[in-house]
Amino acid sequence: MNVQNPERVVTKQDLADFYEHILPYLGGMPEILANKFSKGDMYSTDERMIGQWIDGKPLYQKNLTKTFSNTSGSWTDLETMSGVNIVRFSGYATDGTQNYSAPYNSGSAYLEFRYESGKIQYITSDSSWMNNNTLYLTITYTKTADSPISIGNDTDYSTTEKIVGTWIDGSPIWQKSVQLNSPVSLTRDTFVTLFNLSDYSMDKLIGITLYTSSSFNNPLYNFITWLRDGHCDVRSCGITWNVEAFTIQYVKATS
Repeated sequence: MNVQNPERVVTKQDLADFYEHILPYLGGMPEILANKFSKGDMYSTDERMIGQWIDGKPLYQKNLTKTFSNTSGSWTDLETMSGVNIVRFSGYATDGTQNYSAPYNSGSAYLEFRYESGKIQYITSDSSWMNNNTLYLTITYTKTADSPISIGNDTDYSTTEKIVGTWIDGSPIWQKSVQLNSPVSLTRDTFVTLFNLSDYSMDKLIGITLYTSSSFNNPLYNFITWLRDGHCDVRSCGITWNVEAFTIQYVKATS
């Protein structure tokens, strides 16, 4: 890449050179470099390639900004995205004064998502604060028509711990995908311990995705995370799920 010509389109050879000669020394793809290789801000309403999924396929991300109203308990189409495999949803809803992390469930009010028949759908309770609010949703996905790309051996999503970015205080953000020895059953009423923070020398948990498949498929969106007493506890927001794997992003404690 010619830094004197940042608008030049990045080629597959550029990516291959980056992965082969630079990435192994970095231990992963730092977020700022992922942004540069996607030729723009990773958080964009346009589709961006931000890395590589564990199956070798390109990993994409885009952001939606939608005005929405309550659906009174019915699933409602939000966006058509056919031919994709959703890896993760994250975002929040706002009424202009307060933000609600999505998925959200307070018992009397809720906002949840799913991917069904080529459409991203949402469901809310019959609650007044859900009327004409703004939703900011980040979607990470692969495409079913894509083939694995040969641009190196390292991937963003790996069972080996990788540095994938920088936290606001300059500390490295680490990422690791973990396959559980046995499934963990999540229910709505009881928190269960998923892991101890000391297992990863963790100071801050930045993000977590749970999977109902040991091959890191079928991500679970409707769950609650609670860090307490040195461990990470989780429970579902509704029906019972068996968790077989997870991916975490975190900052390590300083010694």
